[in-house]
Amino acid sequence: MGSYLDHFSKYDHIFETILKPLRSKSARKIYTIFLDYCDVEYLTTFDIQKKLQSQSIKLSKKEINAWLMSLKLAGIIMKEETRGKPTTFRYEEKYTFDKWRLTKRGVYLADDLDVLNINNQRDEPLKAKVYESYKPFENPDSPHLSDYYRFLLLSRLTEEEELVSEEEIAGYMLPSKNVVRQAISECLAQNYITEINATSISLFQRFLARFGLVTRSVFYQLTEEGRNYIKSRKMS
Repeated sequence: MGSYLDHFSKYDHIFETILKPLRSKSARKIYTIFLDYCDVEYLTTFDIQKKLQSQSIKLSKKEINAWLMSLKLAGIIMKEETRGKPTTFRYEEKYTFDKWRLTKRGVYLADDLDVLNINNQRDEPLKAKVYESYKPFENPDSPHLSDYYRFLLLSRLTEEEELVSEEEIAGYMLPSKNVVRQAISECLAQNYITEINATSISLFQRFLARFGLVTRSVFYQLTEEGRNYIKSRKMS
């Protein structure tokens, strides 16, 4: 029987990149501020500095920026191309600051950490029905592995109301790019998803692409067949 880590050496990548900055209490405090204010359009560096000061946390501007960059490199937050004024308190000065916001990975990570924090369930066996039919880890050559990723891709797309790029899909799934592309290719072949070129997307999305906020010109959307497939798998 192959071990989980035999198939998912990605765990090393996760612990050494995505979770690495969260080993620091300072980074965790900054991450928490983003979660507390996820309803605002963005946070500026000055917003974060003020919130840390209100919690009696003494970090220099240089330290704050360093931790912000660490969280950015981990894919937990992203830096906007433009600068702006603070959003969490009244500010009438003319100066602007770097703008930051949570990524979808940052939001999902918080949900995953909440699961780990449920003390009364720590000894219970996993009962996630969604994955009951998928056991690709018992055999390194299991034919179910690609099926698992295809199912994971479609499950994520059911949660989205907008078009999704390959980079966003990779951020959800966290495997290699080859695995993501294989799952996309298989779903396209079975008409579970549809591919939409940049010429077909909205003016707003083209605007984002022009300024580098969307890095690819191809997006993916769940089809009705894909939606029915997911429903049937979850009911089985």
